[in-house]
Amino acid sequence: MPTDHSIGVPSRSLPEVHSSVATSHPKFWRRLFAFAGPAYLVSVGYMDPGNWATDLEGGSRFGYHLLWVVVIFGTVGVTQAMGLWQTSGRQPVVADQMTTTDIKGWMTVQQVADGLGVKPAVVLEAIGDSSGTVTASTALKDIEPAVPGFSVADLRTALDQRLSGASASPSGEPS
Repeated sequence: MPTDHSIGVPSRSLPEVHSSVATSHPKFWRRLFAFAGPAYLVSVGYMDPGNWATDLEGGSRFGYHLLWVVVIFGTVGVTQAMGLWQTSGRQPVVADQMTTTDIKGWMTVQQVADGLGVKPAVVLEAIGDSSGTVTASTALKDIEPAVPGFSVADLRTALDQRLSGASASPSGEPS
């Protein structure tokens, strides 16, 4: 960098136009959005990296006209990832407030046990898995291919018999 030899200070390039354009300091919100916008897009891309190619292609064709789509669907994705928005239509399992007719294939063994107010061992015994591959975190829909002859309907029947036998027995043990 050239220096002004008389005082030893670096000289500026094009001194006749340096600082000739008035600038203002951006407001707080403008500076915040300058960082928040790209950060938001990166967070959406982190959750769904396959979406970036589509976003770039759409952006090259339509410019900023489709940016609202990224914002809306990004918000949906973030709220679903946080568990604030459920789109499955499934109701949460409430302990001790479920009957055997409420058992669905998407439930885990633990959810069935909690909903019926029994221990997971009771449900595992009703499933009849002798190989030990079924655990409390296994979804019922994943048990059907692993355990020959298993079906959710058969599980409902077995648990109905077990629970009605348990309530009729004076000792509380299933008969």
